[in-house]
Amino acid sequence: MFAYYGSSSSKIEELFNCLKKSAEKDVYFGNATHPDGWGFVILTKDQIFHYRSANPIFTENLPIKLDDEETMAIFHARQATDKNLVGSQFSHPYSEANENGLFFFAHNGSVDKEKLSQDLLINSDMVVDSELALKFLLRYSNIYNGINDLKNYTRSSLNSFIIRISREKEAELFYLNYVRNRSEKASSNYYDLYIDTKDGISVFSSTLSYYCNDLGQNKVKYGELTPIGKMKLI
Repeated sequence: MFAYYGSSSSKIEELFNCLKKSAEKDVYFGNATHPDGWGFVILTKDQIFHYRSANPIFTENLPIKLDDEETMAIFHARQATDKNLVGSQFSHPYSEANENGLFFFAHNGSVDKEKLSQDLLINSDMVVDSELALKFLLRYSNIYNGINDLKNYTRSSLNSFIIRISREKEAELFYLNYVRNRSEKASSNYYDLYIDTKDGISVFSSTLSYYCNDLGQNKVKYGELTPIGKMKLI
């Protein structure tokens, strides 16, 4: 997965192509594929594009034409734990709204689905754990407090990208790199996130840096919800 803030359409396309390669063969996770759908949200000053597909990302092309304008974006390719929960409706990024605004959320890792569903009073049989994580966050007026409490439900990692669009027409993009337990299948840097500041600000999963060396090898700050950028909307 990756997040982007800037004004370069070519940079988003580069990151997208790196994500496709990463999803087809994840060299940092036992050469596994991430075939269980994909999606993105792209936000400009006057438009929101939210796309979710059940198909593998490496079988599709970017379905919209991008312009060189101020943009926030989150892209995610999914490897589902429960193969019964595969479909466009289950693909990240997820979206929820409350009195504070509109939120988009993409997540790599796992959280305690059973405990979250009990605390939220939601039947989780046909719900993805990441959906519950977003619903949990929206209980908080302060997103930083919500993230800190959500860490207590984390099983493996809570690596996340969040776009928050306030009712006052301001958007903010965040990342979180947080790991509690590492899978035996994963390499030592599998759960790392990296940042690149060429042609905007890009934050991305480690496998993207393997396939696209020019993205750089600078790890992000660990453990804290961190803003990437803010944008005024029309």
